[in-house]
Amino acid sequence: MKNLQTIDLNAPSRSFYIGAWLLMGTINLILSHVINLLLPFAGPSLVQNPLFWQVVVAPVTATPIVIAFYLTYGVWFKSLNGWRVLPWLYVIGTLGFFASTGNSLPVLEQVFDQKTAEYFLGTSLVSWFIALFVIKKFIVAKSDHVK
Repeated sequence: MKNLQTIDLNAPSRSFYIGAWLLMGTINLILSHVINLLLPFAGPSLVQNPLFWQVVVAPVTATPIVIAFYLTYGVWFKSLNGWRVLPWLYVIGTLGFFASTGNSLPVLEQVFDQKTAEYFLGTSLVSWFIALFVIKKFIVAKSDHVK
């Protein structure tokens, strides 16, 4: 039998965390689609330039998760402990990021050569890990919750 003094009845339930995670994923998806809709407006000369994809688009692809995480856990659901969510973001979020960027490789290879497409994926991966670092250092670490 658990000691009643160690049970926190005001702690958010697991389903609350799952609901917030789903909300964060939805916000991330919406922001990613908005970015993808706006990219063609950059102009045909920029879209055809590999440097544009490597320097601008790769970092921008990781930005929606930072915004979605901040809105979900830093603004709307401050009562949730970001330290409990972070390991899930590291594992499931990274797998999802690999899947989505990996699916873009055939499309990029049709527009650019294989080397440029692979370089874009590499810069996207670096951007993803920078986004995770930003989430950990500037959003979760600044919250009121302890590790």
